[in-house]
Amino acid sequence: MDSILLKNYKILRKIQINSLFEVYEALNLKGNKVIIKTTPDTFFLNKILVNEYTQLKKLKNNFIPQAIEILEKRVLVLEFFSGQNLKEIRVGNKLEWREIRNIFLQLLNLISYLHENGVIHGDIKPENIIYDRNNIFLIDFGSTMEIGQKTAILQYTPSFCDKDNCLVKIKDEKIDYYCLFRVFLYLLRGDREVNFEKLPLKLENFIRKGLEKKLYQPEEILDLWDYLEI
Repeated sequence: MDSILLKNYKILRKIQINSLFEVYEALNLKGNKVIIKTTPDTFFLNKILVNEYTQLKKLKNNFIPQAIEILEKRVLVLEFFSGQNLKEIRVGNKLEWREIRNIFLQLLNLISYLHENGVIHGDIKPENIIYDRNNIFLIDFGSTMEIGQKTAILQYTPSFCDKDNCLVKIKDEKIDYYCLFRVFLYLLRGDREVNFEKLPLKLENFIRKGLEKKLYQPEEILDLWDYLEI
């Protein structure tokens, strides 16, 4: 980590580390918590960070992090959200239907907001959803792109993204709605596989339609949701 670039921040703890990024919780000079995302200085990884910064600057939503600044294309400073990601919460714990319902509907609203602003997230998964037991916050916009953009998604998670749709040349909103239903199934079942065992038939049919990409209009999803009556 470059101490000169981060002279205005105090690192508190490391949140995540992988082959691409290191993510830290930190304090700015005013004592406010922020998230710092760093990457080695390579063209590909710099491109992901710059893309995340650029896309977030277009969005103004209380449940999407504000991009505060980007330093030399390899250090991204983001708004901090308290809570845990859905993977951390779901592992070993069964969520009540009330919570799952709340998460699904909030995530649907966030996806609708993105698409209304011409943006596809591209990598919606439990690790990228922060939950504080009341609200969800959608994070990690490195794979974000504009609707209709002619390129492959830079990075995605195979178990939660429809691979065929992620790799097609022209992107559409179906990518995010597929992820919505995969996350929904994960919250219900607790595993990353497509498994409908012990689910009510109406709920199974609802999710199957989503995974078959037959549900990708918010109004239609909400209409069918009302008929579930679980």
